[in-house]
Amino acid sequence: MLKKYISIAVLLSVMVLQSCAIKGIMLDEDRVENETYDVSKISRSFFIAGNTYENDTIFTSVFNKTVLENPSKEKRLLFIGNTIQGTDSLSVKTTLDARVKQIKLLDAPTHIIPGPYEWRYNPLEGLEFMEDYLEKKLQTDTDFLTPNNGCPLESIEIGDDIQLIVIDSQWYLENWDTHPKMNDKCQIKTREKFMAEVKGEVKKSANKLILVAMTHPIFTNGFHAGRFSFRDHIFPLQGNIPLPGIASLIAQIRSQGATSKQDRFNKRYNELATGLRDIFNEPDHRILLVSGLEENLQYIEQDPFKQIVSGGGSETKPVGISDNGIFSYGGNGFTSVDVLEDGSVWTSFYKISANNTAEILFKHKIFDAVQKPVLDSIPDTFPKYVEASVYEEEAVEKTDFFKSFWGQHYRHVYGTKVKARTAVLDTLYGGLEIVRPGGGNQTRSLRVVTKDGKEYNLRALKKSAVQFLENTAFKGVNGKNILPIPYRKI
Repeated sequence: MLKKYISIAVLLSVMVLQSCAIKGIMLDEDRVENETYDVSKISRSFFIAGNTYENDTIFTSVFNKTVLENPSKEKRLLFIGNTIQGTDSLSVKTTLDARVKQIKLLDAPTHIIPGPYEWRYNPLEGLEFMEDYLEKKLQTDTDFLTPNNGCPLESIEIGDDIQLIVIDSQWYLENWDTHPKMNDKCQIKTREKFMAEVKGEVKKSANKLILVAMTHPIFTNGFHAGRFSFRDHIFPLQGNIPLPGIASLIAQIRSQGATSKQDRFNKRYNELATGLRDIFNEPDHRILLVSGLEENLQYIEQDPFKQIVSGGGSETKPVGISDNGIFSYGGNGFTSVDVLEDGSVWTSFYKISANNTAEILFKHKIFDAVQKPVLDSIPDTFPKYVEASVYEEEAVEKTDFFKSFWGQHYRHVYGTKVKARTAVLDTLYGGLEIVRPGGGNQTRSLRVVTKDGKEYNLRALKKSAVQFLENTAFKGVNGKNILPIPYRKI
């Protein structure tokens, strides 16, 4: 009997240790490459810090020094969640004053993205109070709290090649029944509309680098995803009374999202993360997810997703690495993202060293340089007329049995060849420039613009059944890989 209990105890110990998070550095050595880049080629830099509510003087000083010494031509600051803390207006003002001082010193575009702490102080009225106070102190109409007015989404164009999509994820998690004025100042009134708008922004920015900044990470290996430290399995609820069995039970319950809406597998949080994951599941796009919440640093790659978690601005918690993690550190620190002139994107993770300087723990190339299209194969001259049909002949020629079962559906029309005059975009309407790809659930299109600013849509007549299924019934799934060829065209 004793042997049996010993075996069970050993098994439980192994399970606990395997799931444990640590305070130190964890690296997936097989996925780490010792690469570097020329800092003089940096075009734009983003500095990311979350959970900076304590306004620690050492952390702030090291962060500021790193920003000021960076040679980038353009810098931008992202304070992602839990930046402002207070239970009354006086304590909130104290936190805001420290941020005002920092913004003035660094003199760079700044976005303070709301998180649980910002919403905790007098929710909607509190957010507006913070906005107004920052604008008054900085003597500007710039909205530093992004998105503003307690709304969920703001899309910011940064040059021609970068789109910053800022999401207030706490807006999605809030219990709207407790906020009578919820969404009064917002165009987006429902969570469904929010998802549709995010999808639209991604589609509009398909040919850009898309940075998605939101407090709550879609992917994480930290405390909020159920990766607890050994101490959490001994002391429940972060207390000081040891209750080993009960502590592990509480940790297990919390790992399933049953206790807090801030936990990754909480029903509402999981709904948000799953919906956004389906939208961002675009392998041919360059999308980088940037978040805070977790009190540590993480870099995760789970194809096609790239996730930065930068929440080491105040208190810290242990963190794991899991199968999708490449780097993690359970201490104080922050992150930078550098976009180079060739379009390549790099990230650096910094810790606050013992001598109060920024020490780079991990550097990684997220995206390669942008490859310019090869135009050598495009002819210089074109025939005056071209004959074409919407669908190829073999796609519309069906047996009588097939037609009797599925119907006619104007197949003969779609298969009829039409003689059409050739148009060249360089000269059509004085010359058209392609703005971006478009299309709905089953169509393909190009948005083009004339030299005087008039916009047109070039839309393909041929529909895509696979595209329709991917956008409706099989969201987030590559239909070409799972649908047999006969069912792609009916």
